Amino acid sequence: MLVREHAVAARGRSYALMPVDFRYHLASLLAVFCALLIGILLGIALVGDPSLESQLKAFRELRAQNRRTITKLAETDLHRRAFGKQVLPFLIDSRLQGTRVAVIHNRDFGDTPWVEAVTTTVRQAGAQVTSVTEILPGFLELKREDAAPVFDDFGFLMPIEGDVRGILVGKLALRIAEGSPELPYRLRQLGVIGVDGDYGSRADAVLLVGGTDSDLSSVNAVDVPIIRTLHEAGKRVIACEASADRLSCMHSYQRFAISTVDNADTAAGQLALVLVLAGAEGDFGVKKSTADHLLPPIAPAGR
Repeated sequence: MLVREHAVAARGRSYALMPVDFRYHLASLLAVFCALLIGILLGIALVGDPSLESQLKAFRELRAQNRRTITKLAETDLHRRAFGKQVLPFLIDSRLQGTRVAVIHNRDFGDTPWVEAVTTTVRQAGAQVTSVTEILPGFLELKREDAAPVFDDFGFLMPIEGDVRGILVGKLALRIAEGSPELPYRLRQLGVIGVDGDYGSRADAVLLVGGTDSDLSSVNAVDVPIIRTLHEAGKRVIACEASADRLSCMHSYQRFAISTVDNADTAAGQLALVLVLAGAEGDFGVKKSTADHLLPPIAPAGR
């Protein structure tokens, strides 16, 4: 008897819930149909509206005009680049005659064709590029136990804790500037740098080709220690990056009061680099927050 009463009560509760559930679904369906009806009515109202048609026509004309402007700007940029490429050799001719430059390339460990163009421009200006050193991805993966034998063999003081890569890359840059080849060749054996050139020749200046498209991890681990070590040792160091870099490193470089160029991927930037290597000082390029001028003052070559 008790079981039957419970069953009846349960059925009663089930029946009592059904109308609520049905009304909920009915309200949802009505809302959907109302929204659909409103959309249809609005669509009908807008069709043939002279005001809307006029706005659409104006929008199409503006879009076509913008496309023509973009095409014209692209053509202008192409002509500008061709002009810069043609006149650059005449503007830099013999300005670095007798100057020895060592190039260190980090560039976020990426393949950047303009880096080779920078080196070529420096050579065209008459400089002797003593060496070109590329920091490879393995350098950031270098562990303390792998670096310890290098520290022992060269008599470097190994810190008890902390990052040893900054110390090692700073020592590397200094040895490159001084014309001491043993450390560069040792690090090449470890597979953490690429070497090219005469590491037995002293350099008058070190050109750091840096910058990044991702984050500042490699900049802080590689670029900053290089600049700090050379600056503290009284060696001349110039740093550059590309104008198209999404993340500028100029603020990190300029903390050490060195000369910088933020558009070294362009003819104007490469001209600025040559003038800086020839003795000009300052921050040059196209980025408003870090460049003071596009170019240093240009005196006739030979003066």
